[in-house]
Amino acid sequence: MYETVYRFDKRSISTPKKWMPSSNGEAVYVPDGSLASFTKAAKNAKTVAMRVYDFDYTPITQTFSLSGLTTALKKLPCAKGI
Repeated sequence: MYETVYRFDKRSISTPKKWMPSSNGEAVYVPDGSLASFTKAAKNAKTVAMRVYDFDYTPITQTFSLSGLTTALKKLPCAKGI
């Protein structure tokens, strides 16, 4: 599990949470219990800045555009109601 924090636009930074890494260690996944609230917040934002601390506790920071997210979510049956 990798400690992860994020910030939508200029809002407050999230509380650190443990996210599951991918099998190759190049990605992390939002925990199932946080997925709906994370997605709802993302739909109301333009960007998300994320900082993940890897197994050596080295911070990796990246900012992502959320442009087109709402349109893309409408095409996913699993995202209905979010």
